[in-house]
Amino acid sequence: LTSSVMPLPDPAFEHRMYLPLAALVAVVVMGVYGGLEWIGRRIGARRAMLAVGWVILALVTAALVLLTRARNRDYTSEEMMWKSVHRARPENYRAYIHLASGLFNAGKYDEVEQYCRQLLHRLPDCGKMPDSEIQRLWNSRYDCSRQLRYYALAENILGNVCLARGNPAQALQCYGESIRVMPESTAYH
Repeated sequence: LTSSVMPLPDPAFEHRMYLPLAALVAVVVMGVYGGLEWIGRRIGARRAMLAVGWVILALVTAALVLLTRARNRDYTSEEMMWKSVHRARPENYRAYIHLASGLFNAGKYDEVEQYCRQLLHRLPDCGKMPDSEIQRLWNSRYDCSRQLRYYALAENILGNVCLARGNPAQALQCYGESIRVMPESTAYH
């Protein structure tokens, strides 16, 4: 089952709209066909109206094919997809993390660091918070705990970059910050 009536925190599930849209498209196509046939009977030019309908169908199909090709280009690589998401929704924390991860896998460490630093700039500065404040935020609203998760993820990715660049001391600082913010995460330990 891929449908839900519950609102999703992130619209990263666009595939969930394919099946419901099929019914809507069928209704629109039948409506246009019926409308053109009705107009054709009213003015006595049924064949001409059906020809106009085929032209409209061809133009709409061509436009949809071009839009689909453009969207499919976004899916050619992990980097392209997440850059597309980041351009469309620059406030989306998940886009920063996945883009940074994809760039890390491609060995583009400067870009990884840039996106992680941008994300950290958007999030509360946990580095200046005492542990008690971090614990309080974990126990408060969902948004606060989500921000803490992304802060820890960004620090962890920066640690991976430091390690890949041959700077283990700096990597340990980043990893330590990840663990301080998310002490229950076994992955960070």
